[in-house]
Amino acid sequence: MDIVDIGGAPANEDCAQLGQTENFAAINRLEVDTYRAAIIDRPDVMDYVQCVEPGLGSWIEAGFPVPVCYNDAAPDPGVPPPLADIIVSALLITRPDDSGQFPAADFATLHGNLRVAYPEHAQRAAERLGITNFLTQGDMA
Repeated sequence: MDIVDIGGAPANEDCAQLGQTENFAAINRLEVDTYRAAIIDRPDVMDYVQCVEPGLGSWIEAGFPVPVCYNDAAPDPGVPPPLADIIVSALLITRPDDSGQFPAADFATLHGNLRVAYPEHAQRAAERLGITNFLTQGDMA
C-alpha cells in the first residue's frame, strides 16, 4: 500500500493553525474532509497519485468554494459550515450548462466523481436545480 501525504488543504490556501485558530479541531477537520472530497474517486490509481502527489494549489482548482475564509472582513471561522453544504456547492459549481456542456473539461470529471462518491449530496444539488431524480438524468443540466 502506498501512502501519499498531501497536507490538510491546497498548497496556496490559508488553513486552520493549531494554537491560533478558534475551534481548530472542527475547522481543521472540515478543511481536511473538504480537501479529501476535492481529490476523491479518480478512476485510475496512477492518475490519482500523479494528480494528488503535488496537491492542489487552490480550492477552485477542484471546483470547490473556500470552506473557511481567513481575512479580517470574513465572519469568525469558529463555526464551520457543514461539509455536505460544501460538496453540494462544488456539485453546483462544476455542473454542466443547459446544453449539457461543462465550462471546463476537468469539471466533467470532478462533477462525475463527486456524484458517484456523494450520491445523497448530488441528489440535493439536483433538487436545488429542480431535477427530482438525478439518477434518471444524463447530467444535471
